[in-house]
Amino acid sequence: MTYYQILNIPQGATQLEIKAVYRKLAFQHHPDRGGDRDQFSVIQKAYEALDDPKRRREYDESLKRRPVKNLRELATSLAQEACSL
Repeated sequence: MTYYQILNIPQGATQLEIKAVYRKLAFQHHPDRGGDRDQFSVIQKAYEALDDPKRRREYDESLKRRPVKNLRELATSLAQEACSL
């Protein structure tokens, strides 16, 4: 699962969109509000990677080099790229 899938955003999402989705998910899943600590940690890690432009570029490049696990994942990836053009 990619960080984009964790946050349920397209790969072409803006920084403002990423922040808004993160804040919503963090509010829902924060351990102090009864959420799961592990799930919150994963959401936080995804946000930290995508919030910083340099880290996001590096992450996006790593996705391109990653082997495709199945055709559905490939189709989804290609559709997301096409939508961001």
